[in-house]
Amino acid sequence: MRLCLFVLLSLAEAAAAEQPIRHAFLAADPRANRVALVDESGTIGWTCAAKDVCDATVLPDGRVLLSDRGGARIVNRAGQALWDYRAPAGAEIYTCQMLPNGNVFVCEGGTKRLVEINRAGQVVVEIPVATAVSVHGQFRIARQLADGTYLVAFWKEGCVKEIAADGTVRRTIDGLGEAYMAQRLPNGHTLVGCGDQHRVVEVDRAGRIVWQVNENDLPGHPLRFAAQIERLENGNTLICNWPGHGHEGKQPLLVEVTPDKRVVWQFDGRDRFRGIIGLQLLDRVGTRP
Repeated sequence: MRLCLFVLLSLAEAAAAEQPIRHAFLAADPRANRVALVDESGTIGWTCAAKDVCDATVLPDGRVLLSDRGGARIVNRAGQALWDYRAPAGAEIYTCQMLPNGNVFVCEGGTKRLVEINRAGQVVVEIPVATAVSVHGQFRIARQLADGTYLVAFWKEGCVKEIAADGTVRRTIDGLGEAYMAQRLPNGHTLVGCGDQHRVVEVDRAGRIVWQVNENDLPGHPLRFAAQIERLENGNTLICNWPGHGHEGKQPLLVEVTPDKRVVWQFDGRDRFRGIIGLQLLDRVGTRP
């Protein structure tokens, strides 16, 4: 009996291991000025026009929050704006996040501030941040963490800063060359996509690089602009390998990489996208646009 049970469990594990990885996701393509939903088969479904879009999220009710350089908005399935925040003239916004309290968080280049906006479109939180870089190079993806602090990628400054609610910089991770996006991992480490430095790095609490993928570490998938990144529950790392600075149409756009740097999933997409700079995995999202 025990032998039969062991055999059955072994067969089940082997069958699970043989199942191909499949992902559904919402993709931000700033060169094509649109966001698009891609299902598990790779088919494009819902799309929405959005100028210079870099960050987009499907909300629990199926609406979509997206950035469009001049601000952020929430759209319905018809692409109509149900909520719209416009930044001051000359400011640039490349990131947006729906917060648990219902506010939307954005990071504004030009005005140099972290901003929370309520559902009435009113700025309810404003945190000044210092940088000497010109407007376009100031910030990219930023996220509020569970403890209320903010993890902000100072793009051309080449660093990631953890900023408290009172504006105090609690920690700086520098020496990155460029910093497009950072993700705080459960173990306290920070995963960073380093843009045109052609690498993704994991940095421990002491600032030491403990894991990285460099430009030529993945045969057939040289890293170009390492844009949005995500450490998955299985320990793999998902990388948006954006081709927008001279490599458009030359290689697959998304890769999933194991800790030992094996590519176990890729999305080519060159026939459907000019590039994917940001994405949200929808594997477990029930309501999609």
